[in-house]
Amino acid sequence: MSGSTLFRIAAGCFALSLAAGGSEVLRLAASQPAPSLLLILAQPVCALGALLALAACLAPPRILDPWLARVRALPSPEAAAGVGGVALALVAAGVLFLGGAVVWMNSGKDPHLDDQQAYIELARMIRREGGGVLLFVQLPKGRFNDANRHPLYPMLLSANPTEEHGRRLSLIVGLAAIAVFTWLTARAFSWATAAVFALLLAVNRSWLEYSTSVVCESLLTLLIGLAWFALLPPARSSGECVSIRRILSAAALLSLAYLTKATGLMYFGLFLGWLAWELFPRRFEPDVDPEPSLLPRDAPARGRRMALVLLSCVMAFAAVSYPLIARNVVRFGNPFHNVNSLLLFADRYEDLDDMLAQQMSTGDAARSFVRRHGVGDMLEREFSGLGWQAYIMLRALGPWGIDDSRILFGLPLAACALVSLLQDPRRANRLLVVWLLGGWIVFAWYVPIAAGDRFVIPLLPAVLAHAANGLVLLQRLVSDGKSRRRSSAAA
Repeated sequence: MSGSTLFRIAAGCFALSLAAGGSEVLRLAASQPAPSLLLILAQPVCALGALLALAACLAPPRILDPWLARVRALPSPEAAAGVGGVALALVAAGVLFLGGAVVWMNSGKDPHLDDQQAYIELARMIRREGGGVLLFVQLPKGRFNDANRHPLYPMLLSANPTEEHGRRLSLIVGLAAIAVFTWLTARAFSWATAAVFALLLAVNRSWLEYSTSVVCESLLTLLIGLAWFALLPPARSSGECVSIRRILSAAALLSLAYLTKATGLMYFGLFLGWLAWELFPRRFEPDVDPEPSLLPRDAPARGRRMALVLLSCVMAFAAVSYPLIARNVVRFGNPFHNVNSLLLFADRYEDLDDMLAQQMSTGDAARSFVRRHGVGDMLEREFSGLGWQAYIMLRALGPWGIDDSRILFGLPLAACALVSLLQDPRRANRLLVVWLLGGWIVFAWYVPIAAGDRFVIPLLPAVLAHAANGLVLLQRLVSDGKSRRRSSAAA
């Protein structure tokens, strides 16, 4: 994926999001007898923004290419912060994170009360029946009848199934993730980028919220973040960067993510699609594909090797997640059964009880949904959801201490992440783009059922790593410009 393609995709998605958001604003304004000034002003702002974004998406190469060339020419950040600077940033990040956790837990806000209680009850049941290890051994026999929550997090929680222990477990995972991802960011980008990243993640509202709740999101984010970093070669590395070992490691980590939550299957499916595209038998030009090719350049040999690599990934995923897959086949007759898949074909969350009472399969629910809704209805649902989901994704990048206004921080951070992605041609970044686009489309459809930061938080470390890198790139660009002006003035 070239830089111009990535830019046009980003601009097109932004235009579509603003158009969808504008239509929602128009609908809200029409439903009120006296719409507020904010709603009135938001309509032309969305329309103008959508037109500008569309113009950027359709800009001719003679206008777009010189600007993108300047972005690609930005020098990668050096290790300016040093190990000591990152250590200081990590200490500050830990203090900010733990301080925010104390404030959040004492604020009385608890948006996940039902989910937390369900996880605690499930963990107590696992403990009563012999504990997590015994459950894992007996899963292939059909034990563990919960069709909603996947077993890995409840198994960890079953060691001490209380709210206090659950919050402590999530907090430890959240704090460990800050340290691990900071080190991986330093390895993949620079020490300066890692220092900025540690602070961005530590003060992030979504990360703080899910790292202090008895839910699986902090563990899920750790696993998916590790899978992405496993595919991202170190900065200034040489030789074959994306190895089979890295690919299989990512597949195994994504299978652990699936053992944690059903959305891990979506990320693995998109990962396979990205991998097939990267390995598809075609000619890679050195200036377009800067990383050494994984496969032979001979097309038939590449085709055979591609099939082998994809099959190896599927086998690695199946081997690690075998206990859950076997349980699903034995108990439900579907290797990837999850009761929430029914909600993809519901109009509202409350419809789930009726679907379960009728013992509907996912196929039955899909056929019923298609009979009740025309193509126009489905397109309207998706289009409306795209605007809301884009807003949620941008808002999730903002710090704690504010609520919906987090989008004011999320927009510039997303722009910095885009600068970093345009400057960095490594293949794993294309996977991040695929995951972001796939999640945006899927969860936009899901907005009438449920919406929130929990659906986008798994990609938070990767996006914030690029946002931090973009900030460092722009800071260096500004510093270099000031140095050149001072030199010119002195001359």
